[in-house]
Amino acid sequence: MKPLRPVLLALLLAMGSAHASEWQWLAAFEVSPSYKALRPWMRDAAKAHGVDYDLIKAVIATESGFDPVAVSPKGAVGLMQLMPTTGERYGLKAREHLLDPRANLLAGTRYLADLIRLFDGNLSLALAAYNAGEGTVLRAGRQVPDIGETRHYVSTVMQLYQRLQAQAH
Repeated sequence: MKPLRPVLLALLLAMGSAHASEWQWLAAFEVSPSYKALRPWMRDAAKAHGVDYDLIKAVIATESGFDPVAVSPKGAVGLMQLMPTTGERYGLKAREHLLDPRANLLAGTRYLADLIRLFDGNLSLALAAYNAGEGTVLRAGRQVPDIGETRHYVSTVMQLYQRLQAQAH
């Protein structure tokens, strides 16, 4: 079975509870072999860097659909879709390091934690920076920049994160 793709996640979110019960989108995670294999590492990364586990799950689902060898058209690599320059900032100097699921997960979570601190806990701004770069968010006056892809990304991750949190309680 192929890993869950971001498009499928967006579709499940858009369906809402009127067309799909809450278990359907959650079940999509559970059937992903990649997700199952990553759970312990996601929990370790969450604990190590003080980032909510459900937020990490939402970011990875949106970024790569839990595909550890995903490469975006813009060159972002791995589970958390790190750009090579960002990977280097966090000690991942070679492409094979970016493709190592555990290393990518730890570096991406650390980067996300740094962005959350930079933007004083504002998750929308941290996510916008994760997608578009922190410089872009700072140049936009510490607001989500007026970039359609970034606005959609923030909305998708936040909706998924909220659903995951609601499901946990």
